[in-house]
This record gives sequence, structure tokens and C-alpha cells, in this order.
Amino acid sequence: MVYTATSTDKGDTFTGRTTYSLKDGSDAALSIDAKTGAVTLAASPDFETQSSYSFTVVATDAANNA
Repeated sequence: MVYTATSTDKGDTFTGRTTYSLKDGSDAALSIDAKTGAVTLAASPDFETQSSYSFTVVATDAANNA
């Protein structure tokens, strides 16, 4: 795991209705668990091939507000 996104929207945090996604343009080597917000690498990192990764997490609430 690289990162875990969390939501501070109290209503959606209580009901578990926040979903997470990576914004278009985020590094293709990464994926995110829509329910937990856990961002992971698809393969083992290789510093010599890629030294950094860039991503933006989008949290969407039950009313479909990002």
C-alpha cells in the first residue's frame, strides 16, 4: 500500500457511502480500492525505472458530490 485516502464527510463516513477513485491522468501504475481508499502499486516498484508516482484521489459522497 502506498497511501490511504480518508473522508471527513461525517454523514458518509458513518454510512460508509463515500467511494474513492483516482482522477484521470493519475499514474497508470497505481490503483485504488473504491471502498477503503487504499492506493496500491500494480507491480513492485523499481526506482531505476520510475523514481516517483503522481496521483489525485477523488472522494465521492452518497449525493454524487466529488
